[in-house]
Amino acid sequence: MDVSTHNPTTGNHETVEDLTRFAANAFAAAGIEYRPARMSKFIRRIHRAGNEVRAAITRYLDNELDARSWAGFELYAVSGYADPTGARAARNVDRARGAR
Repeated sequence: MDVSTHNPTTGNHETVEDLTRFAANAFAAAGIEYRPARMSKFIRRIHRAGNEVRAAITRYLDNELDARSWAGFELYAVSGYADPTGARAARNVDRARGAR
């Protein structure tokens, strides 16, 4: 089984170990806990599916950072009760605006 993938940016083939190092550095830069065993499984699964591994890692980090930025945030209705539906709607709008 071929355990390397082609990187279109550099034109080189990358091994799973190279991609694992990339993920570890990206997680450290983002300040997110890095679990080597879990990330190795994640990288190998994406690699076997034939998807772009670096893009998947970056997407995973973006989603994780987005989820952390909204952690504990709830909008309150005029009545003073928590409005989780409104908070979710606000997150969806922010994501849609950020995608443009």
